[in-house]
Amino acid sequence: MTSSLWTHELSARCAQSTFWGRLKDNERAAFANVAKVERYKRGMSLMNVGDPGSWLAVLCVGRVRILDGTGDRLVAIRVPGDIVGEQAIIDQQRRSAVVVADSAVRAAQVRAKEFERLISAMPRLLRVVCTVISERLREATLANASQNDSFTKVVRYLVNELERGGGLASTNSAVHIKSQDQLAALLGLSRESVVRAFRRLRDLGVVATRNGVVTVCDPLRLRVLAR
Repeated sequence: MTSSLWTHELSARCAQSTFWGRLKDNERAAFANVAKVERYKRGMSLMNVGDPGSWLAVLCVGRVRILDGTGDRLVAIRVPGDIVGEQAIIDQQRRSAVVVADSAVRAAQVRAKEFERLISAMPRLLRVVCTVISERLREATLANASQNDSFTKVVRYLVNELERGGGLASTNSAVHIKSQDQLAALLGLSRESVVRAFRRLRDLGVVATRNGVVTVCDPLRLRVLAR
C-alpha cells in the first residue's frame, strides 16, 4: 500500500482526538514519507517490556491492547490514528509496557532517529505528542482514582472466597455470587464498577462468568492482581 493511500484512508477514518487526527496535512505527509507499514496478526506483540525505544508507530488498521509491565493488567486500548511507543522515544528509556495486537493490525512505523529529524523540522509535532501523553496521564490518574479501588475489591473478594473454599490452587474453581447486583451491594460498589471489573478480568483471561457463577481460570494471576 502506498503512503498516499494509507494516509488518505487513515485521515478519513480516524477520530480528531487521536494523534493522527491532530496533525496538519504537511505533518502527515512528512511522517508518511519516512514511515514503513508493518502487519501483525492477532495476538502478536508489537512491543515488549525492556525493548529499546528504537521506533514508534501510528495504527492504521485494527486495534491493540496496552498491558502493564507484568503483562497481567489491561491499561488501555488503542485504535487507528493513535500513536504507540512514543514515551520511550521521548524519555529515551526502555519500554515499560506490552503492546499486543487485539486484531489484525497495520502500523506505520518510524525509527527514532527519523522522528527526531521530523520534530526538529516541525516542532509542532512534538507538541502534539506531548499533548497526547499529557491527556493519557490525566485519564490514567482519574481512572485509577475511580476504578482501581473497585477492581481491587472485586479481585480480593474472589481470592478470599477461593481461599475459604480451598480452591485457590485449582484451575476453574467456581465462586457463586448470585448476581452482579448483589455482589455490588455486598462490596458497597456500583453495579457499573462490578461490571467493569469482571469485563477486565475476562479480557485478561482470568475468569469466565455465567449465570451468577464466576469460574476462575487463572488463580495465580488472580492472586497477583489482588496485591
